[in-house]
Amino acid sequence: IFVLIGQAGVALMIFESGMHFDFGKVRQVGGGALVVALIGTLLPIGLGMLFVYMLEGFDGSVVYSDENKSGLAAGVSLAPTSVGIALKLLMETKQLGTDYGQAVITAAFADDVLSLLAFIVLEQLKPGEEITFQVVGVPAITSVALLVFGAFAAVKIYPKYLPKILHKIKEDPKQSFQPRDALLLVTMFATLIGFAELSVVAKASHLLGCFVAGMCFTGVHRAHHIWKTQTKRITAWMVRLFFGATVGFAIPTKELGTIDAFWKGVVLAVFPAIGAKVVSGLHMGPAKWVVGWAMVGRAEFAYFIAESAVNGNLT
Repeated sequence: IFVLIGQAGVALMIFESGMHFDFGKVRQVGGGALVVALIGTLLPIGLGMLFVYMLEGFDGSVVYSDENKSGLAAGVSLAPTSVGIALKLLMETKQLGTDYGQAVITAAFADDVLSLLAFIVLEQLKPGEEITFQVVGVPAITSVALLVFGAFAAVKIYPKYLPKILHKIKEDPKQSFQPRDALLLVTMFATLIGFAELSVVAKASHLLGCFVAGMCFTGVHRAHHIWKTQTKRITAWMVRLFFGATVGFAIPTKELGTIDAFWKGVVLAVFPAIGAKVVSGLHMGPAKWVVGWAMVGRAEFAYFIAESAVNGNLT
């Protein structure tokens, strides 16, 4: 039950992350940020796969086998960037409004979306199964379609019609939590559940559905404030359970203390995990190192992928 609560907390965190998505910033710095995200996603995956294959071997076939499954799982686990860490640092240093600050946040969001797509592909692959368009291509296409639909809803539907419905509800001066705010909160939870279920039906990840659901409320007034004030504490405790009861239980403590595990972990950390992210911003001009290092941070999503790969026998 602790694992279930923890994973629900991750879903709530991903939903809130989607609420931070700024379509205006995407249009402003989209090109450069997209390149940062592409490099910051594909390079860690590629280097992670290469390193693991050098250690364990690669059979060179189109079958997802025991010999090559660990490389892809390791690479995908190293791909995500923490939007929350980047956002907090930029806000604390008052750099969020700068061009490179906007580029970092946009790139981090795009990076997470691409990492979600990679995770969806990873989930679909089963040992001994041939890598075909049906296995890999269909989930990728349906995931992109879900993102496009979510972006349309976030721009054309939710900010246009939801405020009109909410304004029809009269305020009650005797209540601190207004009925219209309660309806908005219920609508957010209903959208979260709906998109999560839709993503599963579409053979995508429920986490992608959570992110898309959060995107729908980026243009809705007071939505993020209501969500944060009503769910902040419970989400924090749920995420703590995720790290303690999900990630913590999955760590092989005996193997972790060996010399073999230590030097392999250091190499993975230096090259695929850190180096690949740092060089992702080399095309961003004077702020290239700031952008690159800002992409290094990782949080619950990366741990979630790693834990899912271990428990799902994908490593």
